[in-house]
Amino acid sequence: MQDHWTINARWSADLGARFEHVKVLSNPGNIQSVSSNRIVPRLAMAYDLSGNGNKVVHATYGQYSGRYNEAQIGANSPVGNPADINFTYQGPSGQGREFAPGFSLANYPVNTAFVFSAPTANVIMDPSLKSPLTHEFTVSYGSSILSGRGYFDGTYVFRMMRSFVDDIQDTTTGITHVFVSNTDPAAGTPSNNPNDPAFTNRVFKNINSYNGTDLKRDYQALEFQARYKLTDNWSIAGHYTVELKNEGNYLGEGSNTPGTTFLSNSPSIIGNYPEAFNASRNYPDGNMPNFERSRVRIWSIYNFKVGDGDLQVSGLWRYDSPTSFSLGARNQALTSQQVSLMTTAGYPEAVNLASLGPLSGNQVFFNTLGSERFSGFGLLDFSLNYGVPVYRQLRPYIKFDVYNLFNNDKLIAWNTTVSQNKATVDNLGLGTTFTPGASFGRASGNTVTNLSQTGINAFPLGFSTAPSGGRTMRLAIGFRF
Repeated sequence: MQDHWTINARWSADLGARFEHVKVLSNPGNIQSVSSNRIVPRLAMAYDLSGNGNKVVHATYGQYSGRYNEAQIGANSPVGNPADINFTYQGPSGQGREFAPGFSLANYPVNTAFVFSAPTANVIMDPSLKSPLTHEFTVSYGSSILSGRGYFDGTYVFRMMRSFVDDIQDTTTGITHVFVSNTDPAAGTPSNNPNDPAFTNRVFKNINSYNGTDLKRDYQALEFQARYKLTDNWSIAGHYTVELKNEGNYLGEGSNTPGTTFLSNSPSIIGNYPEAFNASRNYPDGNMPNFERSRVRIWSIYNFKVGDGDLQVSGLWRYDSPTSFSLGARNQALTSQQVSLMTTAGYPEAVNLASLGPLSGNQVFFNTLGSERFSGFGLLDFSLNYGVPVYRQLRPYIKFDVYNLFNNDKLIAWNTTVSQNKATVDNLGLGTTFTPGASFGRASGNTVTNLSQTGINAFPLGFSTAPSGGRTMRLAIGFRF
């Protein structure tokens, strides 16, 4: 529901609310993962200072529901997510197509070290589960300037995300015995047999804090935009964003792997085996990977009359300050101290996890999140656009663009690989210092990786799909109508 309310000649308001109902069922089994209702408001106020629309103050508040990620809400369903049961040959030695023991399932006993995915057995969805919720507040001031030939707008943006969806796997979630077999299709279901392997239950729920640590993603910024008409055929415009805060401790997922980081099936390491992990070493607070203090875009367009057509000459200056990266070693194996703590706490899969070696998403940090900076850069783009009207709105045109006119090919991001230096270790057996990798500080192709973030441009891009680094030219010929 939405309503625009003109209160008087100066005050107006927009009042609204969105009702959301989500229910998720999967077959076979008619398994329910989510059944939720939510009302989120949309509120805005405007005040006309001058009474003629030349100077206006706006304020808005809204709540925005995040999407329901299939990797999370489908975790308790076998659809596309079957129980993962692996078998290892342990029969007599031999080889060849005539070696009969190699074709006997009796010689492939279940290796419970690799039975970690049993969605219908030990994965539970909290009945009140909802998607993450973002709160946003803005206040802005806009005004015409210089006798109406220009316009200026300044906005303050405050945004915070809470009610994260994550799986909890600790001593409070209990354990489930899982039936395993190399022949029975019922394998992967809960078992009442105490001799069957046990696994810690995974409970997906909304969390705002865990183990004494508040979970957050907070953003604050000032945004400015302006335009000015120098002459009837020459204009200049631009916008500038300065991030006051873009920080938190909840990354949640890696690039191109929505909903998954830790152990390839968990949104994050938060909530998993808290006795063996802690905030400062595994999920520290700090700047988010997309933190960028300043971003500037300034452009100018000049219109010429050339023959029967119109020629537009324009230039765009782009500046991006450095983005952040973290000093951390990724996909680390559990230490003997961590395994001991997990075993003491009573996690039945502790030893089996240790046998896997490097664990996907197990990241060890050596400083706060986003403590380091890549390099910033500035680029100048140039464009010529010529069109001739031939019939009514039909206008053939030719457009020539030069991106990165001065061929800025500086290195703006680099290899960040580090490893644990275990000359000294903490109480978890994790190295307190790091050793840079052989390629640290250098480009490793056109893009680089930092922890769970991939595809970071190592050189400035002319445009989003342009080759990395260097001057890029593009020619377009067509018709507008």
